[in-house]
Amino acid sequence: MTSPDRTYREIRKIAVAFDPSCAAPALLEAAADLAVSFGAELEALFVEDSDMARLSQLPFGRIARLSSGRMETFDTAARLSMRAGPAAKYRDALRRLAEARRFAYSVREVAGLALAQAANESTAELLVVSSVRIGLKAVTGMCLNRTAS
Repeated sequence: MTSPDRTYREIRKIAVAFDPSCAAPALLEAAADLAVSFGAELEALFVEDSDMARLSQLPFGRIARLSSGRMETFDTAARLSMRAGPAAKYRDALRRLAEARRFAYSVREVAGLALAQAANESTAELLVVSSVRIGLKAVTGMCLNRTAS
């Protein structure tokens, strides 16, 4: 029995999408492993939820602190402050991984809904995503982002 003729497309760029709520260290580790395995560039997309950005522009935006239950104003300055910490942390983690494992990478911040925005924003052949439903313990899904021409 002969096997069907299959043509595989070379993977030159891998995109990984994450946001402040995502378990980015495990996701970045898995994406870095793939980048090294394929000899591909890793493009990290830090996605900010566009609904949160819109909420921060409204005069009645509020956020409840889980630790204290206290309500605070949620404005653009508060949103940017909340985003800056995780974005810098993930950027540093990616830089350390890239230096240790020797792969090319880039980081971009985009606004939208994580998976949909990542698929639209990236030109990568492989998109690495995570699933909220199972606790974000590891990479739980990967899909080919572009079809072969």
